[in-house]
Amino acid sequence: MFMKNYNGAIPDKVDFRDYRFEFVAGSSPIPNKFSLKDKIVAIKHQGKSSSCVGQAYAYYAEVLNFIETGEKIQLSARDIYSTIHLENGGAYLRDGAQKLVDSGVLLEKDATSYINGNPPTEAFMRQRNDITEEEIEKGNDFLAKSYLRVPVDFDFIKRAIYENSGCVIGLHGTDENWLEKYVIPPTQWVWGHAIYLCGYDENYIEFVNSWGEGWGNVSFGEFGKEYIKSAFTPWTVQDMSNDYYQNLKRKKSLLLKLKVLYEQLIELLKRQNQLA
Repeated sequence: MFMKNYNGAIPDKVDFRDYRFEFVAGSSPIPNKFSLKDKIVAIKHQGKSSSCVGQAYAYYAEVLNFIETGEKIQLSARDIYSTIHLENGGAYLRDGAQKLVDSGVLLEKDATSYINGNPPTEAFMRQRNDITEEEIEKGNDFLAKSYLRVPVDFDFIKRAIYENSGCVIGLHGTDENWLEKYVIPPTQWVWGHAIYLCGYDENYIEFVNSWGEGWGNVSFGEFGKEYIKSAFTPWTVQDMSNDYYQNLKRKKSLLLKLKVLYEQLIELLKRQNQLA
């Protein structure tokens, strides 16, 4: 049984510039039950690293990509975590969402999150010296459009899962309260953990964990309304087309070519005036 015993998710500081989900959320009824479980690409294992924020957003980005393309492509938790980790380990949840907006996420094959197929260490998850500029460029195919802060409210969280295909949330907990699929609220807070929320029903929120297939129901778990009191800073992501970045590059290239042609035309007109 995987045991945590350290902090990985750090509650975000208040920032009044954050976009708020409740201001753009829909008002029409949502289904009583909804799940993205079948769209999870591969179960992740963070090992002894504090990389749960990176793991959760890698899950999220994989699901968004599958919904758009129908392809199950693994994306790199290490790319996310190595960009946003704090000096003492762990990361703010907002920073993971910001990473998807700023530079997307690398392919898992280009920045593997495992050491020879085994769960990683903290030091390994912070490494970036093996990542090339070409691989970073490819990561822009998985850019997100924006992210929104979700109220710590059971119904708003369910709506975010349904409308934006998921949500990443932080939960305070203890190992003893996370022994089974149905996690229960802790009486004391030992650590903070980030998870990707992938479904719900009337009474429970469904999530996929990053502690390997040996935890929960092959890494899937659930928590009820009463756990919301121990939750912090949920975020939901608005996606954009995978073609956006490449289309932007093509437009930029075309504009540069037009600029060169314009400069050549001006130079030609100047010469003609001099000859006249």
